[in-house]
Amino acid sequence: MKRKVTIAIPVYNGEKYILKALQSIVRQTYKVDKLLICDNKSNDNTIKIVKSFAKANSALEISLHINPNNIGTLPNFNKCLELCNSKYLLLLAVDDRLKHDAIEKLMGFYKQHPDFGVVAGKVDIIDENERVRFKSSHSHTIIFNKGQILELVEKTNLWIHPSAALYNMEYTRKIGFWDETNIGGDERYWAQILQQFPLAIIADSVTYQMVRRDQTGNLEHLRFKDKIMHFKSNLQVADFETDPQRRNKARKLLKKWAANQCIGVGRSVWKNYRKYGLALRYWIYGIKENPYILFKYRFFKTIAITIFKK
Repeated sequence: MKRKVTIAIPVYNGEKYILKALQSIVRQTYKVDKLLICDNKSNDNTIKIVKSFAKANSALEISLHINPNNIGTLPNFNKCLELCNSKYLLLLAVDDRLKHDAIEKLMGFYKQHPDFGVVAGKVDIIDENERVRFKSSHSHTIIFNKGQILELVEKTNLWIHPSAALYNMEYTRKIGFWDETNIGGDERYWAQILQQFPLAIIADSVTYQMVRRDQTGNLEHLRFKDKIMHFKSNLQVADFETDPQRRNKARKLLKKWAANQCIGVGRSVWKNYRKYGLALRYWIYGIKENPYILFKYRFFKTIAITIFKK
């Protein structure tokens, strides 16, 4: 019988976090058929922890793939997609944790709607000490039909957390994998899916997302050119819309989103890394993308709090 659900963990030097990620998988109320770990040539105890866990959980099929070289973050995510031989796949970041009924809830939607390309849930935010800092509110399931790129931009700003998304791998193989040339490969990917298949975000939170200073995403804030390329790449998502009016509306929304992101990123590099010149560059770029932000009280409040509040 073909495997139904695989959970894959792409990892590099994840010794501090991987055990709890693995434990969150074996505690699922819906049986997971396979666990796949793609290690990006770690030089800490990650592999040792995985092998010890596999020995203690022999009832679960666990596959460990070790890349001969560190191939980079997005290529390692794609390696998980490439090696998956199940019908469904969830990519779990090493420092995130699945809620115990995550797969049950995501698969529950697929049972009713088997033709969706991706079914995702919401996330709760935890810190490095696993204290919950933000709980997503329970609302309603959002369904995006094929081609609804504008609606995706309006309701999500392209943000769906990868650790909360269950892929229909039959469709994923038809679409292709993440764009490895784009830092925000996951954000463009949701629009890429919608070009051919519907996508859903269920009402429930299914994942605990850990936010920490040394995460790859936060460290990318220090690489200004790369981050700006990320924003520019996401603006191109509007071109997936076939109707000119909808395309223009989506592009305007994405420009506003990029401007707001620049204000937030600037605040982060000012407060967390004391990179004042870099923060100013982000703020200036945000104003260029959306000059109307200068008329927003929230903009000046954010800048004032960032600079003057200790």
